[in-house]
Amino acid sequence: MLHISARQTFERAPRGIRISRLIVFRYGLIGSLVLPPVLHHLLTTRLAKHLCRPTTIEQVPINPFSLSLSVRGLKVNELDSSILTLEPWHSILPKDGEAYAISEAGFPER
Repeated sequence: MLHISARQTFERAPRGIRISRLIVFRYGLIGSLVLPPVLHHLLTTRLAKHLCRPTTIEQVPINPFSLSLSVRGLKVNELDSSILTLEPWHSILPKDGEAYAISEAGFPER
């Protein structure tokens, strides 16, 4: 039985396949590990600036392969020190791909 290491398998693949593997790997790495902290920082600072209120976000998970983005634990402090929590809204887009329209009362409508 011939033992082939992963490195040998990678080196045996044609050059185009190796390049496409690296592109997909880097896309997944950047999209799932690098972008969430960057977006978390940008969203927190820009929301606080535009709303003129302190805001906090627990996490911003991104799945680059399904092109999904969620904002979890968004909290906006009111001027009277109360906190507006938007916990039920776990994602910007629902699973079926239709966007929500926000009514004047602040509830999502389909």
